[in-house]
Order: sequence, then C-alpha cells, then structure tokens
Amino acid sequence: MPDGERPPRHRFYVPAERWDSARVRFSPTQQQQMHRVLRLSTGDLVRAFDGLRSDDSVAALAQEDDALVGVVVGSAECAPEPTLNVHAYPAVLPRDRYELVLRQLVEVGAASITPLVTERCVATIGDEWERRRPRWERILVEAAEQSERARVPLLREPAQLGRALASAAALGPVIVADPRHESAIPFSRLRERVGTPGTISLFVGPEGGFSRDEVGGALRAGARLAFAGRTVLRAETASPVLAALLLHALARDG
Repeated sequence: MPDGERPPRHRFYVPAERWDSARVRFSPTQQQQMHRVLRLSTGDLVRAFDGLRSDDSVAALAQEDDALVGVVVGSAECAPEPTLNVHAYPAVLPRDRYELVLRQLVEVGAASITPLVTERCVATIGDEWERRRPRWERILVEAAEQSERARVPLLREPAQLGRALASAAALGPVIVADPRHESAIPFSRLRERVGTPGTISLFVGPEGGFSRDEVGGALRAGARLAFAGRTVLRAETASPVLAALLLHALARDG
C-alpha cells in the first residue's frame, strides 16, 4: 500500500490452491459473507492471505463467471510472526470455554494447538472430534483473520498427556504450568534454564490442574514446571495468558 494509505478493513484467509496468478478465488461462504453481510461489491478492496507468505495481498473484487474473485493490486503488511514457535497443549474444557481458549491462543501467537486429555478433564472429545474439528478450524481461521496473523496455527488431533509429552519432548523444551509444585520456577527465570529455543511446548491443565501422578510423569519425561504467579487462573484464562508470557520471556529479540 502507498505510504499513509490505510489497508482495506476486511481480511480473508484463502488457501494457496485457490490463488491463480494474480487472482484470488474466494470460497462460496466468503462470497456470501461479502455480499450479504459486509455489503461489498465489485471494485471494493479487501485483504487476502494464504498462510504462507509474510504479507497480505490487496485485491479488488471483480465478477467472473457468476463468482466474486479478487484481482491483486498491491500488498499490505501484517503482524510479524513470533520468533519462538509455541506449541500449546491446553486441556480440554466444556465447549464454549474451550472455543475461547482456541481463539485467544491464535491471537497471542501460538504456532499449533493440541487438545489435551488429562485425568481431571470434565469435558471429553472422544467420538465427537471429527464433528468438532471443522468448527474449531474455522475458529482458528477467523482469529487469524481478525488478529492479522500471517499464519493460521495448526490444529492437531487430541492427545493423552503421556503421548503428548513424548512427542513434544522431541521438538524442544517442554513447560508444564503448575503454580503449586515446589520445583516450579517463575516464567521470568525460564530463559536461564532453556535459553532462546526456536520451539517450545506449553502444557496447561484443566480445572484443578494436573494430578500428582501426571506431574511426576511430566518430570520423568524431562519437562520443566513453571508458574506465572501465585494466584490461580481460571482454566480458560491460563492457556492464552501463559502462552503470551512465554513468548515475552523467551523472545529472541528481547
């Protein structure tokens, strides 16, 4: 965009396979949203991103073969992605509360999200995963659009705690949130212990936190216990707040 000119307000995620040269092919759902909700018409400008590049494309809407497409006319900056890849493992909560967790983890900069199944989870996924997955993926896309993220975080399949700890440990340091354990250290001291890794995994428990056996298993798996404060956060508050603090504590540029 020219200096001083504000980028278009409306922003849409369009997967790379729907880009053709200098044109963007919006989905039928996006076209309906443009027409019926946003009242956009041909010639209006929108922003589009494919989740691969570090900036947005500015596109002018045009009608082609009864479809609304975008003709790329420029580019616009979007928020830079964090230098630290935070893979979040928030314990499963009741549906509405968990959808808030998903949305806010995208907003603060999580790289991926894995629904975590623990002993004290009062909500379960089980056979409902395939039914919930499309909605949760839409929530991640909408949050990335709203927060001007260049990437849409990956939503991974639900995992039991033991299996999740093992797979996370293969990627880099593992942090398990536990404000009560005597060996837990403040987030502000994590840099002393793990430096500035490129990837880190964050595990956050459900209401009541992790059980004693689960904490012991995490320690045996090489995880570090940490806390952000001695107050107890609500389960839906903890994951996004701790992810944001983790990014701040271990940012390579800070």
